[in-house]
Amino acid sequence: MQPSPSSSQGRKRRMRLLLMVVTPFMIWGGVTYYAQSKQLTDKESKLHELQAQKAAVQAEKTQLEQKVKQLNDNEYISELARQNLFLSKKGEVIFITPDGTKK
Repeated sequence: MQPSPSSSQGRKRRMRLLLMVVTPFMIWGGVTYYAQSKQLTDKESKLHELQAQKAAVQAEKTQLEQKVKQLNDNEYISELARQNLFLSKKGEVIFITPDGTKK
């Protein structure tokens, strides 16, 4: 049996209706996917930037902790005073020489 013209028209009508319902959802899904992938890319770049900042801050923190540890050491403080303020130990003589400019 061959399909009658009315069943063929009904099939076309159902396919058109299905296409009209599915197409907007496919378009909406594509637009949503694109927007979310763009947001994800932006968030990932921000994450990498913040991780780099975190590493820099942690390195600075470690350096500052070491500096605090040194400043709590009396020998280090006395050495700084001897170098920067020209303080001397008892019985020590300090000689100030001109900057080594050679002619």
